[in-house]
Amino acid sequence: MQTDSARPRPSDSRLGYVLKVFPRVSETFVINEIRAMEALGEDLVIFSLHRNPDEVPHGILRELTSPLLCIDDIAVDDDELRIARRRLARQLGLAGQLEATVLPRKYVSLALRLAQSCAARGVGRLHAHFASRAGHVGLLAGQLANIPCSITAHAKDIYHDDVDTELLRWKIARSALFVTVTNYNRSYLRELIANSGSGLASGAGVRSLEAGDVEDRWPSKAATVGSARLTSGLREGGAGQPEQQTSVRLASRGSQHPEDKICRVYNGVDLARFKPRHRWPAEPVVLAVGRLVEKKGFVLLVRACAALRDRGRMVKCRIIGEGPQRAAIKSLIEQLGLEDRVALSGTLTTEEVAGAIASSSLLALPCIRAADGNLDALPTVLLEAMASGVPVVSTRISGIPEIVIDGETGLLVDSGDIDALAAAIEKILDDPVEAMRMGRNGRARVEQLFDLYRNAARLRDLIRGGDSAKAA
Repeated sequence: MQTDSARPRPSDSRLGYVLKVFPRVSETFVINEIRAMEALGEDLVIFSLHRNPDEVPHGILRELTSPLLCIDDIAVDDDELRIARRRLARQLGLAGQLEATVLPRKYVSLALRLAQSCAARGVGRLHAHFASRAGHVGLLAGQLANIPCSITAHAKDIYHDDVDTELLRWKIARSALFVTVTNYNRSYLRELIANSGSGLASGAGVRSLEAGDVEDRWPSKAATVGSARLTSGLREGGAGQPEQQTSVRLASRGSQHPEDKICRVYNGVDLARFKPRHRWPAEPVVLAVGRLVEKKGFVLLVRACAALRDRGRMVKCRIIGEGPQRAAIKSLIEQLGLEDRVALSGTLTTEEVAGAIASSSLLALPCIRAADGNLDALPTVLLEAMASGVPVVSTRISGIPEIVIDGETGLLVDSGDIDALAAAIEKILDDPVEAMRMGRNGRARVEQLFDLYRNAARLRDLIRGGDSAKAA
């Protein structure tokens, strides 16, 4: 991965990835998707809206070759910002509270800088991960730059209590393609759209921009101009002649039959990096990996370990990850007298996690719906464990049953049921032959449905074609 310096060659085929912060320790699925896109020959620019102050130690980052640009580092003129906001409000038919909701100053500022960066670097389309800030800013930037923007939504950006469902409907309607990572999510989002009325979500009042509508258009991405001319073009109300392709109507692109553009593309796992193990570990070790947050259910796992201890079961548990619940989990371990059985290992690289998975008896991830509505969609670590031939124990929530076939690739229990969780762990540990069978089945399922490069190729085709009818 390189920082952005020299201006790359302009190319309408160039795809810009938009992230709120890139890279992040916990978002290896994004890093891997970009790796796969590069391997497929995609010409990418990675746009991080904000800079990550923390070090991200994953070795896979060194494999990335795409330029990385931090949008926050770019200066913006207040006059340009006011003009851009007025233009967006006029184009999108917004006023009053709707304008305040869709066009907060911070997002318009980021969108303006992102649009300028796209035009200067020949980016012909955008794809944002998460429908919250990155997706919102990406849509506004796409409107300014007259390029399509697609979005992948995950979980927190759909289910958290802070999510404005009317604004989420608007984002779906405005996007060129709206991808999500589970059938569970897709069903929820399609129902959300089906239950919407007229107004913001339906795109009512949004103007269509015809090819001749240059006064409301960002300078053509085909114009080989630097950022200085782009700035001038914005002030003057548009510069350069629009291409034939700009007869695409932005509003109709984003508002017709929005439920039809919602498609599911599973995240994938690199099958060459997570290879199946063929021996049962000598020592029983339960592994858990994830951010130390409520939705992962690690508090329940610690209590399940206490229940196993009380049954006379000698089990060691290792929890890899960091997060706001660390102090509470550590305190619970001490309170239950599990210091010699449950270890908090902190953050590890994805390469170290692969080794830890391979040496464990099973992977446990007892996900729950958090008090704020947040929940996991398609936990990457379950895919990695199954790719490694390791049986998994998890819960019947969200998209997890799409990964884990109960009794075949692992065991599923009801969310929040500590006794059932302890019993499932014990059942796998008691029968290594059955556990190895589950591990083999898990590997086969990942090969069938969750291959990183196959799924990235499908995402690429959907983004390039914008044909959500191809969705599974």
